[in-house]
Amino acid sequence: MELDKYFILINILFYIAEADGNISQSELDMIQNIARIFGLNQAQFNSITVSYTHLRAHETLRYLV
Repeated sequence: MELDKYFILINILFYIAEADGNISQSELDMIQNIARIFGLNQAQFNSITVSYTHLRAHETLRYLV
């Protein structure tokens, strides 16, 4: 259950980082560092990143239709 909270928090950090319309490399590095602090490994971080990317793409398509 604790890990689920971290996944949610990392997703929120992605949304905050993208508030200006772009996630910079320094923002991505910071989010990845926070994920490491929480104990997430690289595969888990990559999973969150892919999940976030797919979700954002789906949201974008929804607005275009």
